Amino acid sequence: MDASPSRINAGQLRQGRFLAHGELQVWHHGRLLCYEAAGPFNVEMVDVMSRAVGQLLTTWAPPVPYVSITWWHGSLLASPEVLEAYHGLLRQGRRVMPAELACLWQVGPDIEDAMFMKPLWQQVHEACGYRLEFCETDAEMLARADALLREAGVIQGVLPAAHG
Repeated sequence: MDASPSRINAGQLRQGRFLAHGELQVWHHGRLLCYEAAGPFNVEMVDVMSRAVGQLLTTWAPPVPYVSITWWHGSLLASPEVLEAYHGLLRQGRRVMPAELACLWQVGPDIEDAMFMKPLWQQVHEACGYRLEFCETDAEMLARADALLREAGVIQGVLPAAHG
């Protein structure tokens, strides 16, 4: 994962008694809220994710509208406790950042547990009023983000380069 100073690396944030499992970076690019994630995650990672996004929001206010994009690595596997904690995070996020058009996750064929976990992650997003779409490639995800923003009457312009 890229270690550029504009990214917030969840692994560098304060950890609690139990360490977060997984990797996560978050940054913004224009009207895109960008994540790079490597699972599986545990409940502690959901807490660290919340703090990473909170830190980002101290210097960036999401424009209206925006799209979230995530490049996934490793696994989508999550326990029911992780899905429940993530559900709580999304409910809070919807109140703080209501203008999101969609969450786009780049989940290629090499991502473990994807077929089993995609419907579960989608249920959590839908229960919180979020639209989650899966894309197989980087190019597909970025093109979809651009299309969503154009449909909303916004011209995104330069899309971010591949995640690194």
